[in-house]
This record gives sequence, structure tokens and C-alpha cells, in this order.
Amino acid sequence: RAVHLAGGEIVLPRPPPAGDAPLVAWIWLGEPSGASVREGSVCTGLAAEALVARQDATHAVRFELGASRGRNTFPADQWHQLAIVRRGDTVAVHVDGAVEPELTGRAAAEAARVVIGRGLQGKVDELACFDRALTPAEIATLWEASGVAEERAAAAAARGAADEERVRSAAAPDLPGDHDARVAAV
Repeated sequence: RAVHLAGGEIVLPRPPPAGDAPLVAWIWLGEPSGASVREGSVCTGLAAEALVARQDATHAVRFELGASRGRNTFPADQWHQLAIVRRGDTVAVHVDGAVEPELTGRAAAEAARVVIGRGLQGKVDELACFDRALTPAEIATLWEASGVAEERAAAAAARGAADEERVRSAAAPDLPGDHDARVAAV
């Protein structure tokens, strides 16, 4: 079961390793019917600034790391895998197994306690810390192993097929070539 945060937070019992360290977690920010403008900290302690999730009124979420804004928005009502990787003096944030990071920033100067979900309204699941930095290929492998990408693709294909059926069934029926003449004769 996932931890549902609404005003709470998860504080890891020990600081992360002093060197390279990643944290991987799944987050979910809400039901589509509950779209509202809100924000919360996804993670503090690995980067110099907090990783923040900002949800807009269209129910899209964008991740920010300090003054840096992510390039993409993501549906808030879907689970997303976040890999926050500290390597040397930089931090990279990968979303949903992407090889290219969504965001990069400065690593925290000192090992600090990692806090997950401060001010975040949503769920956190499958939180994992590693004792070495993960490569982008390893992050992609964790995403692929989850099966979420295949589930999303299958759901999109089913929605597409249903949309095509609706369009097909709503289209005017094929009429014989002499239809207009027959109608005029009546």
C-alpha cells in the first residue's frame, strides 16, 4: 500500500551516503475530478534546492528544482517514477525512466536528512535508496520492469479503438449511387 500524504511527510532515518546516491520513488498526485492548483515538495536533502511538484488547474504537473522548471508536464492522476540521482556536485531528475533528465541542479553541499512529500498532497510508493549512482540505462530498466509503459500504451490503444468505433458508427451510412434519384422519384 502507498503512503497517502496530506500534510505529512516521510523523513528517512539516516542521511544518504556522502558520495553518489540516488533515490527512486513512485508518486501520484490525485484524482482527475479533484483538479486544483497546488504544490508540494517531492524531495529535499539530495539537491541544494527542493524538488517541487506544481499542479495546475488542468491537472497537469510540472517538476521544478530551485529556479529550473521541467520541460514537460505530466498527468497528475497517473503514477510517475522519479529517480533523483546525485552524482558529484550535480543532481539529475529522471521521470518515468527517461534517459535524459527532466531537470538538473546542484547537489546539496552537506549530507542532510532526506524528506519526502513535505506539503505534497498525494501518494508515495516503492521508495528506494541506493549506495551508488544509477546510470540512465539502469533507471530506464527499472521503469520498463514496472510494466507501466505497456499498461499506458494498451489503455491508449483501447481508447483510440473506441474513438474510431464512435466515429465510424456516427458517420452517415453508405447509400447506393442512385439514392438521390430514388428519393426524388418518391
